[in-house]
Amino acid sequence: MDAVVAELAKATAKTAAAKFVRVEAEQVDAATERCGVAAVPCFVLLRKGGREVGRVEGADAAGLTAAVQAACGTGGGGGGGGGAKAAAAATAAGQHGGNNASDDPANAELRAQLARRRVEALVQGQPVVLFMKGSPDAPRCGFSRRVVEAIARCAPAAAAAAAAAANGNGADPKTPSSSSSPASFPYAHFDVLSDEAVREAVKKYADWPTVPQLYVSGEFLGGCDIVEAMAESGELAAALSSAAAPRAATAAAAAPRQTAAPGGDGALDPALRARIEALLKSKPIMLFMKGTPEAPRCGFSRRVVDALAAAGAGGGGGGGGEGAAASAPAPAPAYGAVDILAPENQDVREGLKVLSDWPTYPQLYVDGELLGGCDIVEAMAQNAELAAVVGEALRAAGGGGGGGGGGGGGGDGAARVA
Repeated sequence: MDAVVAELAKATAKTAAAKFVRVEAEQVDAATERCGVAAVPCFVLLRKGGREVGRVEGADAAGLTAAVQAACGTGGGGGGGGGAKAAAAATAAGQHGGNNASDDPANAELRAQLARRRVEALVQGQPVVLFMKGSPDAPRCGFSRRVVEAIARCAPAAAAAAAAAANGNGADPKTPSSSSSPASFPYAHFDVLSDEAVREAVKKYADWPTVPQLYVSGEFLGGCDIVEAMAESGELAAALSSAAAPRAATAAAAAPRQTAAPGGDGALDPALRARIEALLKSKPIMLFMKGTPEAPRCGFSRRVVDALAAAGAGGGGGGGGEGAAASAPAPAPAYGAVDILAPENQDVREGLKVLSDWPTYPQLYVDGELLGGCDIVEAMAQNAELAAVVGEALRAAGGGGGGGGGGGGGGDGAARVA
């Protein structure tokens, strides 16, 4: 695209109709934020005074040429064909330069990194984000349409709960700027068919091979089958209302039993704290995850289960989520596991976030202490730290962890422990 811009600059130089300025998005944050740049390359056309008159995202030589011509008034048949010549030169430059750039492994890696950052910005910057094919108003695949419909079914209950929580805290509900149709629950969405790089990046980000993917409060909730199951059980409405309410109201709205202790100013209810502590002590190694070791319900949980299996803690090789074929039974895990998606564990799910000061799942604990989430566990697995920690914990407990993944004393409360 540098060659395209050079041709356009040359074509407009005589009349000084346009000036071209290149800005490195990651080095000039103020300009990036002011112009709303979410991915590069991005070409923003501004009039004097800063009014935006055009925008082209991606390596679109023809689109950029047309936008510049329209802004400068050089399009059409005027100017003795100068505009047409410039367009042809710019397009040809884009075609020749584009092929070389796409074949360059360094450029491909850079595009992949930028796409991942864009996914991270969307997931972390909005309470609810749906990566889908098409838009909520016009889904372009059946699975995406089913997720949109599941959210719509939960919209009345979720909106009412979010509004009640927000009003109770003296704040207004936060509404994402990019949302679905007004009749539905407001949520950000991204059409993966519009950007192949983001489509591939979101699959790697969640370690989930298909789209649609729904994220709530920065956590990957699941694909079509999981979202529909959560809608039927009422979990989806609860998750949406929690995400839509202001942060100050989130804990109270999502966890009925997570109430402030006398004089605690946000501390956990003593009964809930005792229940969580009993779970943490029920086995030397405890994994709070989505699903079970035999059937993880998110890619991050599956990756931690696999890391534990490789470290000698058993388990692993379980179902990969939706549509996974049955496989040979894996060794029973020598650790306890709590499915935080189970209806009876919703207070544990929210309470543990407060207790650990860790906002996402999975969470791995050894001897009652938080080891970390997916990235930390995998990093420890790569340098052999995880195997050493797991081995020491199991040896101290009598070796092998006895009883594997059986019903393992859930201790105080109804939490389901694998």
